[in-house]
Parts: sequence; C-alpha cells; structure tokens
Amino acid sequence: MTTNPEIETTPAEEADGWLLYKRLLSYVSSQRLAISASIIGFIIFAATAPAANAWLGWTVDAIEAENYTELRI
Repeated sequence: MTTNPEIETTPAEEADGWLLYKRLLSYVSSQRLAISASIIGFIIFAATAPAANAWLGWTVDAIEAENYTELRI
C-alpha cells in the first residue's frame, strides 16, 4: 500500500486510528500466552534458518565430492 504525499491526516483521524488500535489490542489481550509463544517461535525460526542453510550446503558439498566418510555424523 502506498501513501500519497498530497493527502495529509488530521489530528482527529490520527486519534481515530489510535482508538481503533487500542480496541484491537483489547481483543487480543486475553491471548498473551499464545502471542508470546508465536513471537518466540518466530525468533527461534529466524535464528536457526542460517544454521540449516549452512548444514545443507555442507551436505551437498560432501555428496558432490563423493567423500562419503564426511557424511557420517
């Protein structure tokens, strides 16, 4: 979604946006545990993705080199 620089928001519209945001947060406030768990899961996924890529690259290199002793863990 792009914003048009010619269209400016008024303070009343910004206040309405904040009220809407507060209302949406009130709906999800009872789900704090689920939201916290999902954020932690995203952090773990983001941290392990580079490690998985490195491991996969190591495995492919070992297979292409036909050095099967390096494939043993």
